[in-house]
Amino acid sequence: MKPLLLFLAMGKGGRGSLPLLFALGSSQNGAQGASRLPSPVLPGKSRGNALVTERGPISWGARAPAALVEEAEEIADRHGLDPGWLLSSWRNESGWNPAAHNSIGGGLFGLLWNYLPKGMTPAQWLALSAPEQARYYEQLYGSALDSLHSIDDTRLLGWGRRDLFGKPDSTVAWRRGDPAYAANASLDAGKKGYLTKGDLVAHGRALFQEGLQ
Repeated sequence: MKPLLLFLAMGKGGRGSLPLLFALGSSQNGAQGASRLPSPVLPGKSRGNALVTERGPISWGARAPAALVEEAEEIADRHGLDPGWLLSSWRNESGWNPAAHNSIGGGLFGLLWNYLPKGMTPAQWLALSAPEQARYYEQLYGSALDSLHSIDDTRLLGWGRRDLFGKPDSTVAWRRGDPAYAANASLDAGKKGYLTKGDLVAHGRALFQEGLQ
């Protein structure tokens, strides 16, 4: 039997501008969370690590700073993304800490480790709040955000490996002898001597799923 879909109009103000969509008599368990129907819970209600809204459960939405969640939602709305992909990716990179430093080195720091806005000093960058730094995420990647279809793509974008979008997990990204391999050798599952797409996205996938629990 096909599910019965009910639309409830929301009042004006804040995030209540979109209709609620409930499914009766069915359940959705999409792995990436982007196409899942909202649970019949009031918008903005915490459920474990997730925040349940009219768009559905947002991974880490109940744990990340509220202002950062709002920024992620705004970026997601403009590019057709799951805001949970952004929150999970930022948690992966910095734990949402705008003053974080990469322990591996390379001069990477802040919420977005691989970025320092042009004309801004490291001190000025680190003085910004997490939501303020997040606004530069869209500036950094621009239209590339429109090509994201999963948490894997979101993590690969951060790695600078858009060429791996849609490729099998076994696809080799870097081999021993490459500086990128040396800097990230700890991710080499099984100590193969090379890093695969699966190695690069494994932690991000796990974090995304944890954020929905």
